[in-house]
Amino acid sequence: MLRRVLILAIALSSFCALNAQTNQGVWIIESVEGIWDVQEAKVPLRRMGKTDILPAGSKIRCTTTPVAACKLTYASEGTAKPFPIKTPAAKGWIVLGQPPHPASPKRAYELQEIVVNIGVRGGRRKDSPVCSGELPLLAPSCGELVDPQGFTLQWAPRATEKGKTFTVLAGGADSSERRRWNAVAADAGAFHAKSLDDYLLGLELPDRATDVTIRVMRTESLDAIRLVRLPSRADDAEYRKKLDATALLPPLSADLARLELFLSSGRWSKAAEIAQKFVRDVPDSLELRKYALIGFCRSEFADDVARLRASLREAGVAGFCDAEGAP
Repeated sequence: MLRRVLILAIALSSFCALNAQTNQGVWIIESVEGIWDVQEAKVPLRRMGKTDILPAGSKIRCTTTPVAACKLTYASEGTAKPFPIKTPAAKGWIVLGQPPHPASPKRAYELQEIVVNIGVRGGRRKDSPVCSGELPLLAPSCGELVDPQGFTLQWAPRATEKGKTFTVLAGGADSSERRRWNAVAADAGAFHAKSLDDYLLGLELPDRATDVTIRVMRTESLDAIRLVRLPSRADDAEYRKKLDATALLPPLSADLARLELFLSSGRWSKAAEIAQKFVRDVPDSLELRKYALIGFCRSEFADDVARLRASLREAGVAGFCDAEGAP
């Protein structure tokens, strides 16, 4: 009984702390012209990214002259609108109030709930006896739902495989038939082929998901095996309608909407692609680092999860993609 009370108290404390970090409105900055500084609470002064997410209460200033060269657009009701640059405060700072309209993409803490409901992995490599092997395969993750269009294998190249080749095998889990792709460059770190897409599309069933085994091998004893799932054709068609709809949004809002779609459908490696983009394009944004950590959380990118988790904790942010087994 005491243990239950302690667990409940810890969970409530984490929830309250997360709520305290996220109860303010945010400005989703879709485009930036000029060089802008950003000052957020408890975070060092930084440069605004080419897109960004800024909490209400943050301060911004443009260091480009003339002032007419300083322009921002922000997401509002599904479109990008010009940011109203009024007379700056002392030393050119503009204090951001509450955004005039709520941002439509879900906040990072809301996406975190999707990960929590499914179960946090926190970068753990394997969670099924049919997922095994020593090759450092990063995508796909074990058990994830994969997209047969543009399906890409990704691994961490190692010096021991330099100049060598891999073999890729794929097949339905309930069938002895396998397709093989030879002479895949180990140095490339990734493999995609239209013939692989076509093969996976051919394995889709009309009304139910199907399991597929993917094996990347250097030798019979040096490989990586992943069991993944293909959607039914009906679910795939519905997914593509939702994916196409995101193209109507401004760029950052579109990425956030895709991240939500990938997480809610269990497409962990696709979510990781969005996370990689955020880290690459806007590495200093605290809010986008939260989204990136959520995007990586159920993927095989354990090193990225660890780096982001550490950087957020340094900024006083916790409760996102906690390591499995932690309180």
